[in-house]
Amino acid sequence: MNMIEHLEIKNAALIKNASVDFGRGLNIISGETGAGKSMVIDAVKFMLGGRASKDFIRLSEDKAVVSGLFVVENEALRTKIIQAGIEIEEDNSLLIERTITDAGKNTIKINAKGVNLTILKDISHFLMDIHGQHDHQSLLNQSKHLEILDSFCPAELNELKRTLADFLREYKSLSKKAADITAKRGKAGEKLESLRYEIDEIEKAALEPSEEESLNDRLKTLQLSEKLRENTQRSVNILQGDESVISALNQVLRLVSENGDIDKAAIPLREELTSISISLSEFGRDLAAYNDSLDGSGSELAEIEARLELIYILKRKYGQSVEEILAYLDKAAEDYEAYAGGEEVLKKINGRRKELNKEITETCALLHALRLKQAKVIEGQIEEVLKELEMADAKFKISVEEKKEFGVNGNDNVGFLISPNLGEPLKELAKIASGGEMSRIMLALKCVISNADNTGTFIFDEIDAGVSGRTAQKVAQKLDFIGKNQQIICITHLPQIAAMADNHVLIEKIAKNERTETVIENLDRDGQIKEIARLLGGVKITGGTVQNATEMKELAEGYKK
Repeated sequence: MNMIEHLEIKNAALIKNASVDFGRGLNIISGETGAGKSMVIDAVKFMLGGRASKDFIRLSEDKAVVSGLFVVENEALRTKIIQAGIEIEEDNSLLIERTITDAGKNTIKINAKGVNLTILKDISHFLMDIHGQHDHQSLLNQSKHLEILDSFCPAELNELKRTLADFLREYKSLSKKAADITAKRGKAGEKLESLRYEIDEIEKAALEPSEEESLNDRLKTLQLSEKLRENTQRSVNILQGDESVISALNQVLRLVSENGDIDKAAIPLREELTSISISLSEFGRDLAAYNDSLDGSGSELAEIEARLELIYILKRKYGQSVEEILAYLDKAAEDYEAYAGGEEVLKKINGRRKELNKEITETCALLHALRLKQAKVIEGQIEEVLKELEMADAKFKISVEEKKEFGVNGNDNVGFLISPNLGEPLKELAKIASGGEMSRIMLALKCVISNADNTGTFIFDEIDAGVSGRTAQKVAQKLDFIGKNQQIICITHLPQIAAMADNHVLIEKIAKNERTETVIENLDRDGQIKEIARLLGGVKITGGTVQNATEMKELAEGYKK
């Protein structure tokens, strides 16, 4: 299982520098009222992604740091860690460190890799479940009951909820389209004529993307065509006129050829000059052809100017560019279809909505059946635990009733009902349960869920509120039971629960260097007995109290064996 082995707290509230080791099973935290027990829980919450302000930092310090060393054995958690790009050590250890500075800056590291708050929360969900002093309020809030019931259900329920969410999303989208089409059909006549004109005007233009840019480039070239023609014609004259370069070159060629007939050394010169003459003649023909091609530029210029004028007119009406005009065309065609063929489209949409409504109803029915089945199982299990917690006549009921409205969680109203005593009717928890009963009901829920929960560590902050005597002993035994599968960290003021500890941590407040400081100590067996005696006897601890504490510890050890 996942569990925390070591916790270090530096400069948090009254804690300057403290470390604590935790083990498997039941870890007890105790201490005088106001010693700072809840500060440890606050530090753990901060480390695992909870909110914290600069007030969390110890006075006169510039930052607070909380780190925890965990052992990771759960495969689902290992997968999440690896997907986040975090390496897991060979010994399966995971070190989480979170820092807050007096400037309000937060930094988070997991195995020395910097991560964001989202990743931390995603991972910490598998590490710890913290039940605080006021968490029983979720039992009093009926809107939370469906969420609690669903946490007990198999993975099939979450798959159904995802399917339902997809159906609802599609249904909502189709409903919006149907409403739009219905609204548009009411204005069909004049709008259809207007859309048809716009569509025809744009389609007739046969625009191409990036066409305007190409036309402007060509226009610029044609506007300079006079200069092109002048330069080209002069070049043709120089090459091919009576006193042309080619004519002069041919005279030179004749003279060099005569030299070649006389002196063989001149033959290579003749061949080189012959090649130049041929190349120059070919270039002259190409230049003349290019010059001829410039003659038609006047008509092309007029065509391009007319095309650009058409694009300019369309841009004034439909968009700032050819791309925007074409996008307008697509939207106009869609609107035209909605106006002209809206009845057929609406028929298809309503047909699909009818199918979706059936699928939504069937999915909700599957969710309802799954919840009903699981509720029956949980009711019996919780009643068994409540009997063991001195609520022998308690009846616990999970009401699962269907309503007309559908939502992402289906159409169930879930409520927790209880009859704590024989002969009393089932009523809502908020109307009947006392503080001690609420603590035991929450503990019963945790007992039932512990077998299926992936969470490695349960933290109970004074789960024993409102209980004492024999009931406290039963609560201690149940905490020990949960500790067989999950690591338990429990803050308590009851000796019966403290005696059941596998590992006991003492929180004390001391004065040091004219300042108040909270210190944390792992107790050995003698230290545990001394603390149990304090819980039994208060300020004055007698030999009898110590003897009682010793017997209580021995009885607990015997029970655990």
